[in-house]
Amino acid sequence: MRRTVFIARHGERVDYQWAAADKNWQAQAERPWDSPMTDGGILQAKALGRAVERHRKTLKLPPVYKVFTSPLLRCAQTGCAAAVGLDGVSSIEIEPELAEGMCESWYRSWGVAEANGTWGGPPHSRCGTDVDVTTLHTHARLPASACHATASELQQMMNLQNPELVKEISINTKSEIKNSAHTFTWDNFESDELMTARMKALILKLSEIDTKDNSEDDLGPVLLLSHGGPTAHSCKAILGVAPPMKVGYCGLFAYVPPKNKDEKWTAPVFADHAHLDEVPTATKTGRNDGAEQKQLSPDIS
Repeated sequence: MRRTVFIARHGERVDYQWAAADKNWQAQAERPWDSPMTDGGILQAKALGRAVERHRKTLKLPPVYKVFTSPLLRCAQTGCAAAVGLDGVSSIEIEPELAEGMCESWYRSWGVAEANGTWGGPPHSRCGTDVDVTTLHTHARLPASACHATASELQQMMNLQNPELVKEISINTKSEIKNSAHTFTWDNFESDELMTARMKALILKLSEIDTKDNSEDDLGPVLLLSHGGPTAHSCKAILGVAPPMKVGYCGLFAYVPPKNKDEKWTAPVFADHAHLDEVPTATKTGRNDGAEQKQLSPDIS
C-alpha cells in the first residue's frame, strides 16, 4: 500500500536576488552553496502550504502525514513555512536524498574561484574547463555530504534567521541522520541518470505504508521539499516524462500511486505555480532554471 506524494521546489533565493542587483552573494558567504530564501520566498512557501491543503482536500486525502526537506537551508525554510498552513503538522524531517543535484554545474556555481552562483560556473570557468584543484573551495574537495547540514545545524541556523518560524514548526532532531551518505565530490559528479534513480528510490520508499504499524491518522500524503533539478527529475522518475516547462519557485506536483499493479502513477497536480500569484513582490523563477533543468529525455531509463 502506498500514499500520495506531494513534491515542490523551494522559494525565492537570496543569492539570485543579489545577482539581479549585480552583487555576488557567494563571495561573502561562509556556506556559498547554501543560499537562504528571501522574505518573499518565505511568503511563497506559506502560500505553497495553503495550496497543498487545497489540493489534498480536493483529492479527498487525509491530512499531510510528514514533511521532508533537503538538508540545505532554503528547503528547510520552505518546509517550516509551508507546514504553518498544514493541518496537524508541527515539525519537519531532514532527508539528505532530497539534496540539490551534485553535478559539475552545481560545484562550479559556488566552488571555483570567483564563483557567483551561475549554474555551470563563471565565464572563465565553465563546465569542462581545466581547474587547478588547489584553488577550489575546501568543501568542493570533500564528499558532498560535508555540504549537507544536519537537523541540529539547520535548527540553529533558523533560530538565527527565522526564529518566528521555528517557534511554530520545529525541525525534528530526535531521529537525526548525522550526515548524508553522498560521496560525490570534484571530478566524481552525480549524473542525470543517478539523480533520476535517487529521486525514484526515495519517492517509492517514502510512499510505502505498513498498515500493520500505522494508524489511520498516518495514512495521509507526505510533502517533499527539494530543488529545481531533483524536482524535475522526480517527474521523469515516477511518470516517465519530463515536465513541459521549467519548475519555478515552489512549483508543486502530486503523485498518486496506482491502486493495481497493472496501473501507473498519476499526477493530478502537475507543475502548479498558481499560488505564486499570492506573492506578487517575489520573482517566480530563478536565473539558472533553464540551465539547471536542462531538457530531460522523455523516455525513462
